[in-house]
Amino acid sequence: MALSVLEYAPYGGGTAVRIMERATGAESTVAFEAKMKDSATGEVLAMFADRQVKKIRIIDFKAFTWYAHGREIIREWAGQFVNLANRRPGEVIEGSSAFTLIPW
Repeated sequence: MALSVLEYAPYGGGTAVRIMERATGAESTVAFEAKMKDSATGEVLAMFADRQVKKIRIIDFKAFTWYAHGREIIREWAGQFVNLANRRPGEVIEGSSAFTLIPW
């Protein structure tokens, strides 16, 4: 979180901090793995995994808390799971964008 807040440093300091975050792996990420099984037969129906990185913003108010980026990613996954459960055959569920203009 401290590095994220320092992204607002003037005179190019913010850019240096962003580069440091990426190089050290300190940027916010969330990952999961899942395996769905048939409860009667034990047969594996589906396996999936995903890892997301925080969204890129011009102004990032979420950087002031340690959990805000993760919470946003998990909410997007929840929406995607709802869309997946309600999709019609052949319908493709779009992934989320890496950019946003919403600062909060």
